[in-house]
Amino acid sequence: AWVVERLYPLVSAQSATAADLNPQAGSHTIPADLREVEASVVAGERTWRAWPYMAARYGARGQRYTRSDSAWIATLAGYDQPSVDHQIAWLGGLLAARGMPRMILEDHLRVLADELVQAVPERAADYTRLVVAADRLAAERRAHLGDGVLAELAASFERQIGPAAA
Repeated sequence: AWVVERLYPLVSAQSATAADLNPQAGSHTIPADLREVEASVVAGERTWRAWPYMAARYGARGQRYTRSDSAWIATLAGYDQPSVDHQIAWLGGLLAARGMPRMILEDHLRVLADELVQAVPERAADYTRLVVAADRLAAERRAHLGDGVLAELAASFERQIGPAAA
């Protein structure tokens, strides 16, 4: 759990809250299993690197929220699929209102599930709920913006500003 300890050492895994990762995040729970917390932080870092928009838009404060939100999302894997979908829909709406495209959340759910399965393989079946929620977000996105159109827009954008800036 070296990544977690580097951020804010947790007093007790049984009483861990989002504030242990981000003092501004509040008291909602995060996983009691430190392997899940570390996997959540690593997933947040992976998503952060994959989407430079996040650093440009939200800065260091957003990076702290990425850690705490990611750990909170990991707790959802213990619920049934309708509850997971409901919570992800709520979070997607909240983040979208703050300027974060739901596509980033869609991607992050997949990255998070991957990291969680690597860290805690015995719960792999639970973590598939996050992938199912990502699939649901993707289906909603595709109803408005298909993958082909999205790829065309991305290619056009890259041609206009150059590959380095894209």
